[in-house]
Amino acid sequence: MSEKIVVSLDPEVATDLRDLLYMYGEHYAAGAPIQRLPHEAEMRLGTFLRDLDIALGGSGRMA
Repeated sequence: MSEKIVVSLDPEVATDLRDLLYMYGEHYAAGAPIQRLPHEAEMRLGTFLRDLDIALGGSGRMA
């Protein structure tokens, strides 16, 4: 059995992630271009992805 990774999200990041995944799925299914998120949401999600990469054993320097 593999090790579990537990990541905590504050409500803003959880909302940003939910909205991004929903938007991606809906736009992808419709063949529509993906819209950019507001800068603040991009920054929060960037921090989350860095922290997730580190929790998974990465360097946190995702491109």
